[in-house]
Amino acid sequence: MKKFNKRGFLFFIAFMLMASTFLPIVFVNLPPIVRSHHIWTALWVISLLFLYPKIFLNSIVKLVLAYGVFMYLIFYSELFINIGDWNRSQLMNEFYSISIGISVITYFRIEGDFFRLAKLVKWTVFFIFVTSILTIVTAILEPSYARSMTGLSAITTQSEIDYFVSFKKYGGGTYGFAAALVCISPLIIYCLRNIEEGTLKKAYLMVVIICAFIGLLGTQIFANIIISTFVIIFSLMGSKKINGILLLSSIVILTLLLIPNSFYADLLKNISYLFPDDSEIYFKLNETARFISIGNYTSTAITVRADRYPLLLNSFFANPLSGHYFAGLTNDIGEGAHLHWMNKLASYGLLGSLPFFYIIYTFIKGSLKYFQKEFVFYFLLAVLSIVVLGLMKALAGREMWYMFFVIVPGLYYLPLHKKRNTINADNSLDSTISQQPQA
Repeated sequence: MKKFNKRGFLFFIAFMLMASTFLPIVFVNLPPIVRSHHIWTALWVISLLFLYPKIFLNSIVKLVLAYGVFMYLIFYSELFINIGDWNRSQLMNEFYSISIGISVITYFRIEGDFFRLAKLVKWTVFFIFVTSILTIVTAILEPSYARSMTGLSAITTQSEIDYFVSFKKYGGGTYGFAAALVCISPLIIYCLRNIEEGTLKKAYLMVVIICAFIGLLGTQIFANIIISTFVIIFSLMGSKKINGILLLSSIVILTLLLIPNSFYADLLKNISYLFPDDSEIYFKLNETARFISIGNYTSTAITVRADRYPLLLNSFFANPLSGHYFAGLTNDIGEGAHLHWMNKLASYGLLGSLPFFYIIYTFIKGSLKYFQKEFVFYFLLAVLSIVVLGLMKALAGREMWYMFFVIVPGLYYLPLHKKRNTINADNSLDSTISQQPQA
């Protein structure tokens, strides 16, 4: 009788977790039970409990679980009575995605199964490629699909809701997928610069990043597009030119400060003509131009969002320990959450926010010891992209957190595919793997 392959089984469950997240075209058309991501997360947790319980003794996993218990207890205390249902739901979903993502990457690190991690990442990049193409197709059919799917709760008629939901069958990405595309850009460029041709065809990776960026344009989420553009530029400049990047950035900033605002306004208006005049990007570019020209122009969404910062800040200072109900914002529907990091501080205070920030810090610090110097630059760019995005938008969706915790660090191991041709999967693959630190 063939021996049960524990590694292979856990890889399969992890594969289904990524597929059910990054390949919606398949899963939205499967039977209800099979297509549920929750089924695969339940199987993953149960499998770890029975097949790999030592993962729960890992320091970062224990930290995440302690954070979950802590937040559950204080959520039902008087400290957080005013945070609202929207924020409660958002925090639960965030914990759900982060705990699964961290458990996946931690399993592969503890087990030292870096080949299968590379295999998982390689497949996920393919899923992202397919979904990027389908996002482009869906955006052609309905340009406002991604934005409307994000704000279904704001749509008042059932017929309109049904209309936008009907486009799910085409497998286009939505809000979380758009954030994931921002995060992955630096690492794809790292692979283009550093991996050997036999690992993944560089032409394929080039097509992936082009389709991903066009797909991002299709989502019409303006902040993601802007951040992705800058991150790609810095990634193309490379880590060896970091001093040059800092010098050039300083010169550019000083130069930009001397240029009249009217120049930027005109430039943005001219760029907007590249997009359909009924698109969100066209609207946002012209709105930004108007904001630059006039200043605190009250009819722009930019001003409305900028005005939330002092409101959130005042809310935080009103009760820095455990947060406070927003003054001037309808917190119950999550208006403040459009500014993710500031909303977290204002809603939960230091008591609820610092443990979360510590988990992120611990993960980043622990990950750096696995990487060579060249990869660190691109990894930190990916981290920075999410930090900046959280200053401008809400961070939501398991796509982004799985990308952050699993795919981004996992891309480091893609070169193992070429070396795997002559080495057994259950043995050490090379000297690099044998030198990896314990998780």
